Amino acid sequence: MKPITRDVLINALLRYFPETPRVSIEAMSDEKLRIMFQHINNENSFKIRQMDYISI
Repeated sequence: MKPITRDVLINALLRYFPETPRVSIEAMSDEKLRIMFQHINNENSFKIRQMDYISI
């Protein structure tokens, strides 16, 4: 699996936080972008697992 590029992380975060100006997200360090992306990914995975549990 190829590493996720900075542009992909920025675009993903802009979709999740549409009210945030692009320059604010672009100003973040690579590490902070990865941490935020991972946090959102974990949060969404948790929500999906909850929905699967409820639908059983």
